[in-house]
Amino acid sequence: MGAVAAAAALFLPVRRRGRNQGAVERAGTRTVARLRTLHSGHVGDYVAWLVAGAATFGAALTLMVM
Repeated sequence: MGAVAAAAALFLPVRRRGRNQGAVERAGTRTVARLRTLHSGHVGDYVAWLVAGAATFGAALTLMVM
């Protein structure tokens, strides 16, 4: 749910700009820039992120069962 809200905040047009709108845009831009530096597009990156995601998902399921 949080990911959907973040995507909507970044990609939907803004009709009213609040006081904090500039700060939110800067934070989103910095976050995307950091993520792009972590992922070069090499096939090994895809495998590493897939394994990390599967391990995180498995850990979450294990914690829920316990």
